Amino acid sequence: MTLITSTVILVSRLTKTNMTIQEKRQNVIDKDIYCLANTLAEKLLTEYYDGDYILANALAEKLLTEYYEGSEYVINVHNDIDENDEYKEVYQYFIVSDWFAEQAIENGDYIIETQDLFIWGRECYGISLADTKELDFMFS
Repeated sequence: MTLITSTVILVSRLTKTNMTIQEKRQNVIDKDIYCLANTLAEKLLTEYYDGDYILANALAEKLLTEYYEGSEYVINVHNDIDENDEYKEVYQYFIVSDWFAEQAIENGDYIIETQDLFIWGRECYGISLADTKELDFMFS
């Protein structure tokens, strides 16, 4: 299946009129949000630093530091500045599909683009993704 074909299938799936908004959100969560990168980062970096405890946001902080210092691994950080010219405060990081990243970038969401993957920076926490309006821009 080609990327264009899978995108058409996904878009048609999200625009079905008989689906509730929660079902549409759950479809995006199931298909395009792969994992919470905080946990992944903690495991990888704890191993890297021989068992020392590393903060959950260490991967994102490391990627951003490398980006701003001219890293070749981080290609771009999209929408990291808010309307008040301040850096956005991100509470959770998720590895997401390239389709999700493209939609989020267009919406003004925070995305770290690396050579291998996209990381979405969620600017809130404590509410399930299926119960919040954060994803509604994808099917409005």
